[in-house]
Amino acid sequence: MGSATRSSPRSSRWQRCDVREQLDLRLLPAAVVCWAAAAIALISAASAWRTTAGLAAVAVGAVVLRRRDSRPVAQTVCLVLAAATGLGAGVAGSVAVRVHDRERAPIAAFDGAGPVRVLLEVDEWPRQRSGDPGGHLDASRVLVPATALAVRTHEAIPARGEVLLLGTTHDLGALVPGERIAIRATVLRSTRPGLVAAVLVGAGEPTVLGRAPPYFRAAAAVRRALAAVAADALPVDAAGLLPALVLGDESSTLPTVRGDFQDAGLTHLTAVSGANFAIIALCVLGLCAAVGLPLAVRAAVTTVAIVAFVGLVGPTGSVVRAAVMGLVGVAALALRRGRQPLVALFAAIVVLMLVRPALARDIGFALSVGATAGLVLWSPVVRDRLVAARVPDVLAGLLAVTLVAQVVTLPLVIAFSGRVPVGGVAANLLAGPVIPVVTVAGTLAAVAAPIVVPVAALAVRATGPELWWVITVARWCARIGVLDVPGGAGTGLALVVACGVVGGVWKYGRRGGQRARTRGGGDRGPPGGASGRDDRRGGARIRGRRRDGAAGRRGRRGAGHSDPGR
Repeated sequence: MGSATRSSPRSSRWQRCDVREQLDLRLLPAAVVCWAAAAIALISAASAWRTTAGLAAVAVGAVVLRRRDSRPVAQTVCLVLAAATGLGAGVAGSVAVRVHDRERAPIAAFDGAGPVRVLLEVDEWPRQRSGDPGGHLDASRVLVPATALAVRTHEAIPARGEVLLLGTTHDLGALVPGERIAIRATVLRSTRPGLVAAVLVGAGEPTVLGRAPPYFRAAAAVRRALAAVAADALPVDAAGLLPALVLGDESSTLPTVRGDFQDAGLTHLTAVSGANFAIIALCVLGLCAAVGLPLAVRAAVTTVAIVAFVGLVGPTGSVVRAAVMGLVGVAALALRRGRQPLVALFAAIVVLMLVRPALARDIGFALSVGATAGLVLWSPVVRDRLVAARVPDVLAGLLAVTLVAQVVTLPLVIAFSGRVPVGGVAANLLAGPVIPVVTVAGTLAAVAAPIVVPVAALAVRATGPELWWVITVARWCARIGVLDVPGGAGTGLALVVACGVVGGVWKYGRRGGQRARTRGGGDRGPPGGASGRDDRRGGARIRGRRRDGAAGRRGRRGAGHSDPGR
């Protein structure tokens, strides 16, 4: 029995590969419905209420149908449909309330009233705005997401609502989230779908009335300290790029470097994303494991690190999405559950649509989700094909990640901008390997900069060669040029659908063919011995091992002792 319960290493590897191919898509309908419900509900309060009513009706109908139909398949389909549409109705309902408040926000009543003094609370770090139709950022202009509190004329008039404050870098560049300010601005009612009630065009410097919370003040101190250490230890172009790559702080990035990054397709590196959180989480988990901490403590420490990093870089769309995915993954680790990235992604979408529904219309969020899903689904397939073509393993993995990320996000880039960096694939392939080094060393420098400057300077100098390489790659690839694609959103949507259909047929058709060959005992069945033997006999031996193993386990449970043959 001992020999029967053991499976050969080759059969174990085959079984692990078969399990790896099985994707957990139970949360996919809920994620899709919640995302679509939020995107539609953000258009207007009327559309939000209609969406809520429609999804609620479908959910009730699915529950009723499930009670009447006892077939297992119908029971499962109705349960999934009821859960997805029920969550979608909840998302649409919450958005409906917020959109209703936006449409009646008191701040919008001052549209066209001329410059008024507005009291605001800053919500996020200032970020540079586009200065031309091509999407290039204007270093002299910034926008600041904020919440209007009141408008002061002869007296303070309550005028609450979400706003975007526009102004110069000189006036607004030093604002910190959580600060309360007063500024003279012209109020313009927002006409775009979303939760922003008005756009404020600032005139002059703001007056700070209330300090930011301690954690945001600490984050601002870290940003200033890292920028100061980088300015002393690195050339000007590298010193301005380091805070952008580590913290997403582009305030000191040179306009030439920023332009090269945009034309080379590397701007995603300066927007802190899931890659930064993955690198930091892996480092923290590795350190905790080296110290010998229990699994629950590792999860708690990693969660604290993720939350601290969110506060350090600012709660932008891609950062929040990546942080939620990281927290879901940590929870799965603590509960000893399987850690499929797609499950974390779908859960992150559902949670974010409930908490931050405005992300449903955020291009950065769409690019981030698309890239993550594409990497999970297709990068292993591409890597296996490259390895089969005798490409070295490490290079095959790097090529697969770069190619899949570019192909998956390309239709979305075309749909939203109509411009494609021709050298984007080459730029990401060449710059990608050094980014983890910059992230780890830069994060260490950011933590040490306010406390131990020499240590921070040493870590910053370690990033010098890597930063030089990234800047050089961006400059080279930017010279290749940018391709303008006609058609706009229509072309992008067509490409999204085409890529989804082709990718799905390639991946799942390939899996179906392999399963059919395995069932039929073809020459690509599971390994059962030497390559020249009959595969059907090999498959029978594996099935025999499984039956014998099950019988052995039942026997051991009945006897109450371990198998003497093991």
